[in-house]
Parts: sequence; structure tokens; C-alpha cells
Amino acid sequence: MLLADGSEPGPVYFDLSSGSFFHESIGWWHYDGTMRRPTSTSMRGRCACGWRGEKTYPIDWEKVHEDDDPDVYDTSGPYGDWALLHMDDVADRALKLPEDLAGLLAQVRERLDRLLDEDEYVTVIKVADELEELIAGVRPGRRQAPHARTRGVHARDRRGARHDRVGGPRPPRALRAPRPLTLPTRRRTDEGPLP
Repeated sequence: MLLADGSEPGPVYFDLSSGSFFHESIGWWHYDGTMRRPTSTSMRGRCACGWRGEKTYPIDWEKVHEDDDPDVYDTSGPYGDWALLHMDDVADRALKLPEDLAGLLAQVRERLDRLLDEDEYVTVIKVADELEELIAGVRPGRRQAPHARTRGVHARDRRGARHDRVGGPRPPRALRAPRPLTLPTRRRTDEGPLP
């Protein structure tokens, strides 16, 4: 959104309670001039990365207030600029996957779609779990060789299995962490607490 002078207003703050936290928003519909807020006269596409669209679209506040629902107001212009001009440009500049890997991923996606069409939901979940484990094993910065782990250990570990049971036998008693010390508690009787 843009003010009459062409500048972008800062966020709008809302005092929702008597605490020290104030909600803030940059939603275009809040800049309607009520409650000492600035009035935006037009809007344009924008992105969190800093990109701003060049074309501006006027805001008809009478139409916005007439419908009493900002979601009904047509914002397809700025959104279309963001989606077509900016996001297409970002996608074009993004790192391209090798063709053979892109083909394999497309095959996996097609096969998963067929499984979903066949109501094989459990199989799809199992495949997703396997893919997640595969990705966790090859992510950048991971130093452990893939063959150094037992297949499926990562998945079981995420589900809360005990670490001393996953991946091998328990360590000798001398290497285990000591059990926490429990102190006796005093019991209250009818005459009062015990000394």
C-alpha cells in the first residue's frame, strides 16, 4: 500500500490489552484512516525479500466499506504482479536440478499420485517416511556415512524409542548415567508434619 505522497507506511500497531505487547500488521485493509491510522490511496505488489511492483492500483475505500469485508475487494492486480513478475523471475534464477534427478522425482510424484488414487494411504506414508530418512542422511553438513547407521533407526528414534535400545546393545553399567537420587518425603499426620 502507498500513501498519497507515494511512500509506504510503517506497520499499524494495535493495543489489545494493558500489557507491553502490541500486535502489528501491514495488511492493506488497516490503512483506511480510522483510529489515527494513515490512509493508503493505492497498493502495489510487494514481497518480504524487498521486491516492489512498479504498477500501482487505486483503492476505492467506499467499495471496501460498502462490502464490509476486505477479502471481497479485488486485489488480483498486485497479487498477479507478485506471482507473475516476481515469483516467475525467482524461479528462473533458482538453481536447476540435474535432468536425471528431476526425472526421477517426477516419477516418484507420479507413482505416489497413483497410490493415492488406489487408496494406498499407508504405503504413501511409508514412502514419505523413507524419503524423509533419505534426506536426513544426505543433508549438507552431515558427516556420518550412510552405511554407518542401521536402516530405520532414525525413524524409530523420532517416534520416541529409547536411545539405549536403538542402534545396538545397552552400554555397560559403568558407562550409564546414574539414576537420580530420590529423597524420602515427610508425611503429614493429623498431629502435623513429622520432624
